[in-house]
Amino acid sequence: MEAHENKEERSILLKLKNEFGNPSALESWNTSDKTQHCRWKGIECDNHDSVSRILLGYMGIKDKVPNCICDLQNLTEIDLSENIIPGEFPISILNCSRLQSLDLFGNHFVGTIPNDIDRLSNLRLLNLGWNNFSSDIPSSIGNFPFLQSLDLGYNFFNGSFPREIGNLSNLEVLNMDLTNFLSSKIPNEYSSLIKLKDLWMSLSNLYGEIPDWIGNFSNLESLDLSVNNFTGKIPENLFLLKNLRFLILSTNKLSGEIPKEIKCLEMEEIFLSRNESTGSIPEGIGLLKNLTALFLSDNRLTGEIPVWIGYLPSLELIDVSENKLSGELPKELGLHSTLQILDVSKNNLSGKLSKSLVNCSSLFLFSLGNNMLTGEIPATFWSSMSLWMYYFTLVAIEQHAMTKIGLSTGPLPHQLGQPQQF
Repeated sequence: MEAHENKEERSILLKLKNEFGNPSALESWNTSDKTQHCRWKGIECDNHDSVSRILLGYMGIKDKVPNCICDLQNLTEIDLSENIIPGEFPISILNCSRLQSLDLFGNHFVGTIPNDIDRLSNLRLLNLGWNNFSSDIPSSIGNFPFLQSLDLGYNFFNGSFPREIGNLSNLEVLNMDLTNFLSSKIPNEYSSLIKLKDLWMSLSNLYGEIPDWIGNFSNLESLDLSVNNFTGKIPENLFLLKNLRFLILSTNKLSGEIPKEIKCLEMEEIFLSRNESTGSIPEGIGLLKNLTALFLSDNRLTGEIPVWIGYLPSLELIDVSENKLSGELPKELGLHSTLQILDVSKNNLSGKLSKSLVNCSSLFLFSLGNNMLTGEIPATFWSSMSLWMYYFTLVAIEQHAMTKIGLSTGPLPHQLGQPQQF
């Protein structure tokens, strides 16, 4: 019986290949190939040699999903990500009753998500991101008792945030970046998602204060609420989340001081640029030995750049430009980490540049214009090919969003290769 079933599955796979338009990536799927179909590219089987996983991401598929796909009755995973598949949501996939993972990310799907999508009741992962889905998300999206990862980002939904997502008690990853929803606050129902590790809601027309209850997500590792209209203070309990490693709150209207008590000692990246934060750079950041990126530009920060910033062993990217910082640049900058980007432009800094900084060989972007800094910059500094970026606009990747940051470098030196007074 098993041999007959396996032969039938082989025939179904060949039919799939044909209806997918015979993509060249599936050339190994052919009748002349006498090898077991479980060894075909993109196919994995269970212990009974029955097809359990179809992994066809990045295969250049341009045709619609064939209706016969769920004739493979033991499928637990379908990955069709990063192709060029057109049409509406493939309704036939709802017949795959054992499916645990469905990844349609990065295709050309249009139309609505079906109201009965919860027929796939065993799903652990549902990824519909980077498509052209529109209209409301059905309330049935909250009916997945085992769902751990949900990605709806980068689509064209024009309804409201589905409150039913708050019912997904096992959810660990929620991506709702650029979902085009109507302007709203984060639904309070999401406060029950206490297992979340990753919460991404950038570019989502959100307003109001960042809810304090996010600070109850003790498993949270990354939080991206950038490019919204949040106001009020940064919740102090965010910096008490011991597992938090990536915090991205750039481009909002957040005000008040950055929280001083910091217990997220695993933090790797902090992006708070383009807000209205006041006060000084918190001393607690000096405890973050794993910190690689600190972006605090375009705020209203005052005080000096703290000495400890030069002692952070992992720090590679520093942008504190467009604030009201004063005093001297710490002499330890560039000595204790592989510093690559330093932007301190448009502040009130004074004093001389340290030799350690101008001799820092790892720097490829160095911007300090519109300050009152003095000192000689050696010819070797200007002749370094890695420092051509000094003249241009930094394009920085802020976790899952790309942001252009304009850097002011002041007047260019008259003669490259000659010592310059700054």
